[in-house]
Amino acid sequence: MAENESTWSYTLGTGAAEQERLRAQADDLRPHSDDLFGRIGVKPGWSTLDLGCGPSGNLGLLAGLTGPDGCVLGLDADPDNVRLARESAAALGLANVRTAVADARSTGLPGCSFDLVYARLLLTNIPGPGQVVSEMVRLARPGGWVAGEEPDPIFVCSPPNQAWTRLAEVLRQTWRLERADINMGRRLPGLYRAAGLEDVGFHVFADVHPAGHRRRTIVADLARSLRPKILDREVTSERELDELDRAVRSHVAAPGTVMLPVLYFTAWGRKPA
Repeated sequence: MAENESTWSYTLGTGAAEQERLRAQADDLRPHSDDLFGRIGVKPGWSTLDLGCGPSGNLGLLAGLTGPDGCVLGLDADPDNVRLARESAAALGLANVRTAVADARSTGLPGCSFDLVYARLLLTNIPGPGQVVSEMVRLARPGGWVAGEEPDPIFVCSPPNQAWTRLAEVLRQTWRLERADINMGRRLPGLYRAAGLEDVGFHVFADVHPAGHRRRTIVADLARSLRPKILDREVTSERELDELDRAVRSHVAAPGTVMLPVLYFTAWGRKPA
């Protein structure tokens, strides 16, 4: 799909199950986000944007870092996600947080408005990620920061498991059919440099979770979120998908199974002053 394609959809879709997965993901990945914001040096009083924030994003973390004199804006293309994010911020008493519905490629916001423009796991789920990065750079103030977090699945599992290997291929094929890049992590620093950012840096996390940790089931959880598209695209049958789900969950539940499904990239760059 061309970078100027006028329409796109979020690969993982929407709905209650995906929203709940995103909330849990926000908690699980908070240490990586905290590390990223620490590297940038997010300060009290900053104006920050969480682009594609979903039902919670990093609104709370950014609100705490920027303080009462700062501001946090959460944008998402899904009105239901925006509603949930607004309700979550209100329940936590985050007075410096606002939310709004917007297309990440063309937000309609004034340029040079934010000290930090940030997006997590957004670019991997859409075609034309360069358009979003260009918009992020446009929105950052001169000398301000653009930052993001993106995955790079490697689907390591030991001992080997046929269901795991097959489900990983189902995910890869569905991402390809959606014309999105499941391995966005390795591309992120290059996208930032191509968009004209300076002082680009990145860090890679390789998380290996113990048996019982909810991130152990991430491959099966992603397949559940993708289920409508997997079936609509006829990547596999409903029966096989159910069998793969059961087999993979059983395999990763075993304490002796070592699984490293994804490398997790964080990256940052400064807009020229």
